[in-house]
Amino acid sequence: EAVNAASYQWYYSKDGAKWYKSAAEGADTDTVTMTVKSSTLNNQYRCKLTGVDGTILYTEVVKNEMVDTALMITGITASDIAADKTATLTVTAENAASYQWYYSKDGGAKWYKSSLTAVMDDNGSSSIATITVTTSNMNNLYRCQVTGVDGTVKKSDAVALKGVPAITVQPADVETTAGQQAVFSVTAENAASYQWYYSKDGGEKWYKSSAAGAATDTMTLTAKASNNGMMYRCKVTAACGLEVTSDSATITVN
Repeated sequence: EAVNAASYQWYYSKDGAKWYKSAAEGADTDTVTMTVKSSTLNNQYRCKLTGVDGTILYTEVVKNEMVDTALMITGITASDIAADKTATLTVTAENAASYQWYYSKDGGAKWYKSSLTAVMDDNGSSSIATITVTTSNMNNLYRCQVTGVDGTVKKSDAVALKGVPAITVQPADVETTAGQQAVFSVTAENAASYQWYYSKDGGEKWYKSSAAGAATDTMTLTAKASNNGMMYRCKVTAACGLEVTSDSATITVN
């Protein structure tokens, strides 16, 4: 930028000692534009200005500097499942050009391209995908394939959705005698509520139990001869409303 300039001419130097007139686009204007090559990366540049009164001045010297364009994935997170059963997946990266999400149903053995929309922020440093969580995808793993501005492709670590209900210890069969207490229990993660059910026909039809503790993780009932062969299982519900049902356990009354 100059005041009272009549003409401009850009020059370049490879060693700061010798200077050569530039032939790049706009070299005779106040703005010169060039395609940077490895051979010109460290060149120095200055502009010769001639004033309307014939005065000649040279600008200070500047040079091209290498900008780091290497792709780097800096993080990936999965949010807790919200009350409306949605969750967000977020991956952050430096020098990213595009993102593609993938999912796995078998713990990461096989991966499939997801139809989730990857929404990038303005500078491309992160991508956020919103997923509606169902019983069919709540145990999936997710990761993101990121393509850098330099064409490099990298895959993020895998993450699981948070807040998923999961049975960690299944109910066990009980063998007892009439008049004795039979106890059925289940252990679960991310459980907000429990409800035990029973079946008299081998699991064809299920009915809500009203036995002691039927709305907790441990149900206790007094065994009767009529209970022999009945099956019991527990439905566990997470705070987000997603449900998972335990395996069934059978009571044998001798």
